[in-house]
Amino acid sequence: MDICINEHNGYFSLDMGYYNDYGFNNSNLEDYRFSLVFIEGNSGYFILDKNKFSFDSHVLICVNEFENLYIPDDYYVQAILFHPRIISSSLNFNNIRDSLDTLSLTEKQDCFYLQPFIKRINSSYGILFHNIDLTNRIRELFKVFSQQIILQDNDFWACRSRTYLIELLSLACIMAEEKSLLLEKQRKEKDHEILKVITYLKSNMQEKITISNLTKEFNLNRNDLSKNFADYTGETIIEFLNKSRIEMASALLRDTKIPLIEIMETVGFHDYSYFSNSFKKIKGISPKNYRKKYCWMP
Repeated sequence: MDICINEHNGYFSLDMGYYNDYGFNNSNLEDYRFSLVFIEGNSGYFILDKNKFSFDSHVLICVNEFENLYIPDDYYVQAILFHPRIISSSLNFNNIRDSLDTLSLTEKQDCFYLQPFIKRINSSYGILFHNIDLTNRIRELFKVFSQQIILQDNDFWACRSRTYLIELLSLACIMAEEKSLLLEKQRKEKDHEILKVITYLKSNMQEKITISNLTKEFNLNRNDLSKNFADYTGETIIEFLNKSRIEMASALLRDTKIPLIEIMETVGFHDYSYFSNSFKKIKGISPKNYRKKYCWMP
């Protein structure tokens, strides 16, 4: 077991920890935390609030501070344990569930990343199964997160670990949204296809993505893909992808202090002028000035 909570990096208390071991029981924690739990295994079960759930693939579980999760020692588990203020210093367990009227626009945007821990349509809402592509990305993010928070071997380890957490939370939001929409029986088959494309775009935004890549990945006709995507989202694929990248960049600019160039590359841009112009077009302000205006960190 390796838990690091409330480590001080010289600027703020880092209310975040990492756990890796066989089995998991959050009722043993001494402090309230959200738990982002990743189980790697071919099949098995876990108990969430006295409800037993089976799984036959890797699973990501978003557990809030009121829920009890028990995973037997047969399964290897990684978990990130965190307080909402690790995302933004103004957030706490109460105001993220209130009407949000007391929060600023950017704080409300940060709350979005916590929805899979708060929103409960049914008892399984926070349980997120995923395909192999998402599994590989989630595994990689847990790996680099653990390296940063355990080794602490560079000046930006705290911010980089939070960057990886934000990306993991973003993936959890994508998976929860897709799960919620797929539960709506009136959804057409083509809508299901577009939801898969959206999940792919948001989970691979750091990669070079073209329309040709997507047609091959999903075995769809280029014209049908473009039309169905625009009908569903109201945007072209490239517009949607750029907007998603800029939204992620915005979160990293206001919630971390990692360098602009690193943020640019993290979200899939490789030319600063193009990144800056795209950011200003969507946000009405340059990335540098956005950070000056909205970053809460000293």
